[in-house]
Amino acid sequence: MRSGLVVAEVTVPNPNVFYEIGLAHALGKDCFILKQRNVRVPTDFGGSHYYEYDLNDLDTGRENLQREIETWAIDNSVEGVRRIGDL
Repeated sequence: MRSGLVVAEVTVPNPNVFYEIGLAHALGKDCFILKQRNVRVPTDFGGSHYYEYDLNDLDTGRENLQREIETWAIDNSVEGVRRIGDL
């Protein structure tokens, strides 16, 4: 409820994660939806923007996500964003 940004991984279908994404949207939270490259997700997320990553190159995926979160933080005047590896 207090989060400004929700990061969700939907590669493996999980009803709890889908519910939490819906709750985040209902509360007006920004949501980064992650999935593995070349994996199909349910059509319910058909219009969503995904951040794709490759299991064979997780370092690049982590760097891309970090950059996107930092950009989001700047655009939303959020301070104190930690590095992903520090979590």
